[in-house]
Amino acid sequence: MVKEKDFLSEVTASIPWVSAALGSHVEWTKIPDSIAGPNSRFSAPKAYDGFFCYCGGHIAVEAKMTHGMSVSFSALNDQQESKLIATTAAGCRAFVLVNFRTQFSQLEQKRRGIDRCIMAFAVPVLQWVSARQIACKGSLPLSWFESNAIVIPKIAINGAIGWDVRPMLEITF
Repeated sequence: MVKEKDFLSEVTASIPWVSAALGSHVEWTKIPDSIAGPNSRFSAPKAYDGFFCYCGGHIAVEAKMTHGMSVSFSALNDQQESKLIATTAAGCRAFVLVNFRTQFSQLEQKRRGIDRCIMAFAVPVLQWVSARQIACKGSLPLSWFESNAIVIPKIAINGAIGWDVRPMLEITF
């Protein structure tokens, strides 16, 4: 089973391809999970998973993965949400990057013509907050992402899965 860290590794491995496709340098910095020193008794929680620098802009990203047909709003904790919102308040962009990896039901397989879902979407954090505030349930289904989020196309990089994050980097709002 693929884990969230593997999804981030796939994103990281895609950056040289994305830079070449854009014809411009893209920098990705993963924020370490723990920044405690050897004698530390406390490690502050990290704000989000990492950030892109592209064309002078800072684009914060918190990545989430689900093996189901929806992603729970609780996947993004209050501290992560507030840090992403603060990033937008500072004039930068911030996204929740969601990766779906699931086996479709037989009915869904028939409807879609495929048996597995391996898709990624970027949601601006303020859109995520708005969706959470008006949602009747505690999660957002795949269908919501397909209709409302920025599709992050899957690409092949040396026979492995990669992600073309250009739609997220190039969007302006």
